Amino acid sequence: DKLTQALIKEGDLTVLAQILKCISIFITVTPFHRLRSGIVSGFVKYVRLLVRHKDPTVKVAALIVIKNLISLPEMTSEILEIVEIPKSKIEFDWRKIDESLRMAQTREEDELIDLEFDDEEEDLLDEPNVEEAVSINAKKMPWVLQNILENLGIHKGVLKLPSIAMSVRIESLQVLAAMATHYLLLKDHLLPIATALARSFHESPSEEKLHASRSLEFLGSSINNYLSQGNSSCTTSTTISLLFKLF
Repeated sequence: DKLTQALIKEGDLTVLAQILKCISIFITVTPFHRLRSGIVSGFVKYVRLLVRHKDPTVKVAALIVIKNLISLPEMTSEILEIVEIPKSKIEFDWRKIDESLRMAQTREEDELIDLEFDDEEEDLLDEPNVEEAVSINAKKMPWVLQNILENLGIHKGVLKLPSIAMSVRIESLQVLAAMATHYLLLKDHLLPIATALARSFHESPSEEKLHASRSLEFLGSSINNYLSQGNSSCTTSTTISLLFKLF
C-alpha cells in the first residue's frame, strides 16, 4: 500500500523509476496467494498508465513490473484476471523461461522526454497491404500484448513507427518472451506478433535482433507444446504457416 501511494504522488522521474524497481522486486518475493486480494490491483492500475509514459526509463521500469507479474510461478485468480491470462493446464512449465527474463535490469537513456504520455496517433508508414497482412483477430487483444505490439510498431493491425528508445523495444520483447509461456494469451494474435518480430529482425540493431530471436524461440516452444497436446486445428495450422511466411 505504501509503494502504491508513493507511485501515485511522486512526480520526479528518477524517483518514480526507483519506486517501480522496488515494486518489481516486491513482486518476486511476495507470496500473493497468502495475502488478501486487491493488493496487485491497487498498483497495477497506475502501472498500466506508466507503461505508456513518454519517458523511456519510466516506461521500461513499468514494463518490468508487468513482466515479473507474468513470470510468477504461482498466480492468484486476481493476477490471472489482471493480465488476462486464460486459466488452462496446457501451458508449458514456467521454469522453461530463462532466469534472465525475470531480472530487472533497465538501461539508462541520455535523452529525457516530457512528462506527458504517448499520443495515440502517430504518422503511418507508407507500406501497402500491411493492414491486410497483420489484421488482428476479432477477439479482444489483451492490454499487455497491445502495448507491447505498439512499442514494436504495430498499432491496431497497422505498421507504424516503433518506439524511439531501443531500451523500450528490448524490454517489450522480453515481456513478449515471458508471455509465451501462456500460449492461450497469444494464439489469436499470431500474425501481428509475427509482423512485430519480423520488423525487429530486419530493421534493428543486433542487440534487439538477439532479443527478438529469443522471443521467437519461446513462442515456437509454446506453439509446439500446444500442438503436442492435441489442440491442432485448421485455423492454428493456417496461422502458423502464414507466420513463417513473414520471415
